[in-house]
Amino acid sequence: MNSTLRQICFYRDSGMFVRDEEAQLLFDHILGLLDHLEAEAEAGVKFSMGEPPSSGSAAYRIYVNEVMLGDNTIYMDNGRVQVVFLNHCVVNYLATREPVFCGNTYATIENIIQRSTLISGTGERERKRFFRALREEVDRRRR
Repeated sequence: MNSTLRQICFYRDSGMFVRDEEAQLLFDHILGLLDHLEAEAEAGVKFSMGEPPSSGSAAYRIYVNEVMLGDNTIYMDNGRVQVVFLNHCVVNYLATREPVFCGNTYATIENIIQRSTLISGTGERERKRFFRALREEVDRRRR
């Protein structure tokens, strides 16, 4: 989220938008996205924007760890294969299926999760605090 907000501010401040309203519209859409993500977190399941949660929806878990910052590593396990995607040069990813590396990545992520606070489906106070802080950051940057 912070990276996206910084990019919008950079382009706005550089005069790359034809009208300032375009940047404001992006901030409005981000606030709408945050509303949706918070609704998903509250329900504990994924669902389409503008639609209610439905039975059979995929589980959605958000963990907050104020000490550990994310590094955009993606771990995927579909039951048949494990893959780790590593961010490279900002917009590119490297992928590996190497079993030892994937196992180590999984163990590291699980360790971080154990030291984090679950804010989806439970933890209403922490969830509200988390999303309020994100909205305040959007409002701060839109000025």
